[in-house]
Amino acid sequence: MSSFKKASELLNSSNDTVTINELKGRLTHLENNQLSEIHKSLSKSSNKETFDRPCIETLQKYVSSTKPKNTNKNTCLWVSRFESFVNDTQPNIDLMTLYDKKAIAMLLCEFIIVIQTKDKKEYKANSLYNGICAINWFYQEIFKDREPFNIHEDFEFRIVRDTLHTRMIELEEINNGEYNGADPLTDEEMVKIFEHPDISSNSPDGLLRRVFLWVGCCTARRGGSYHNIMASHFKKRDDGGYNIVTIHDKTHQGGYYHQTNSNQQPVHIIPSDEPGTYGACHDIRKYLSLRPNNAEENFFLRINKDIKENWYSTFHLGQDKLSGMLKEICNITGIDCTNRRIVNHSLRKCTAQKLNDEGLDSQAIMNVTLHRSIAGLNVYRTQNEKQKLDIAKLTLPGISKDILMQENLEKSAEDLNTEQRIENLSSQEETKTEPFTEIQNITIPLKRKDDLIDNFRLKFVKCSNFTINITK
Repeated sequence: MSSFKKASELLNSSNDTVTINELKGRLTHLENNQLSEIHKSLSKSSNKETFDRPCIETLQKYVSSTKPKNTNKNTCLWVSRFESFVNDTQPNIDLMTLYDKKAIAMLLCEFIIVIQTKDKKEYKANSLYNGICAINWFYQEIFKDREPFNIHEDFEFRIVRDTLHTRMIELEEINNGEYNGADPLTDEEMVKIFEHPDISSNSPDGLLRRVFLWVGCCTARRGGSYHNIMASHFKKRDDGGYNIVTIHDKTHQGGYYHQTNSNQQPVHIIPSDEPGTYGACHDIRKYLSLRPNNAEENFFLRINKDIKENWYSTFHLGQDKLSGMLKEICNITGIDCTNRRIVNHSLRKCTAQKLNDEGLDSQAIMNVTLHRSIAGLNVYRTQNEKQKLDIAKLTLPGISKDILMQENLEKSAEDLNTEQRIENLSSQEETKTEPFTEIQNITIPLKRKDDLIDNFRLKFVKCSNFTINITK
């Protein structure tokens, strides 16, 4: 044991204190020398800068703008409703100075059970949940200097969570499971809208509405974000189309809290018009050319009272007017909105559903809608009626995918406009047009079992001298 030294003795013997202190001193000297050089270079600067300190109002603006406007608006709405409830039922209680969690929990339970819309209708379940989340965020701000506050986690609010759970189930049953979201327009309704004479590009109102519809369909924007579109966001493409750059969006908020790894902003493409047609690019190009040079940066402008001089004003279209644009268009064009919630957000749903019906994969649709997750996208798309019907048929005994495919092929053949084809052939005969003499090769893929080929039917109209070759 005598041959071994204690750890402390070994440390002291192997590290010279004087040498170590000398090394530390030299390092400190180098660091101070660097700071000294920086200070000297600053002192040599002859241009003395002056700065204006921001006032408290400016500072407050930057601090309060971290939350999205809709979040603040929703919070104010629900807190005011909760406060009105307490003032009416418990006038001796001041919510702004109430710091007792158990008392707040009891008031919230009563509020959840009785709260209705101002026109005495029941809320949708998800609306009530979002309202409680807004109240929770408000109280977290009030309690931040006292203690943690969380309705969704704290033990004191277990009764609130149970009450909210039961109430949401009750509301789901009352509303048949429907949620308070926007309803999409069908593709047929969109075509009807664009063909309506009041949605013509030959008038300032019609052109403004058409451009609004084109932008909504091609970008699938959220209902409240049209006001944020600027004229500078439209970039001309070499092929004649436009790129619409999205600077900020609900899922691309940017800033310190929402930094992304990509330096590129989301871009939506408005494809160039087909030759000989007047589509989205024609209307957008015409609208941009009619904007006054000194107009505000906002893309959507007011219509001038006197359109002889200029169609559009230099001032932007009001947010309330813009928010009701699609509903106004539907009323003008005779689209039935009975028992439907048609708002600007409906165009977003319409685009997402259309792309889904066309068979695009989730990532391709998300590139348009700018969703971050498939779960978020699924809210905007559902199976169409044909898909639901096909799945329902598969639940029946004796029905398989092969039989269902055969039925669909037969129905598709029957849906062809036979009369039109006969009419075309007849008109060819009348004009003494020479019939086709070339061999027409038509390939029909059959993805079915061998025993089902016998049941396959082909329909030929006014044909002669044809041969059918069946190959496996």
